[in-house]
Amino acid sequence: MMIGDDKFFVVALVLAIIFAGLAVYLIMLDIKLSKIEKRVMQKNATATLNQLAETK
Repeated sequence: MMIGDDKFFVVALVLAIIFAGLAVYLIMLDIKLSKIEKRVMQKNATATLNQLAETK
């Protein structure tokens, strides 16, 4: 009876570690993408302002 319980806890622990790692990875990826999006938006805003200044 103990051997089966031990295997269950090992499998549960391994799955918990995998899901925790995946969650951390996705959060870090989201942070990096947010930074890239901000840079792109700033470049687009700057380019738009430059185009408006040139047309006047």
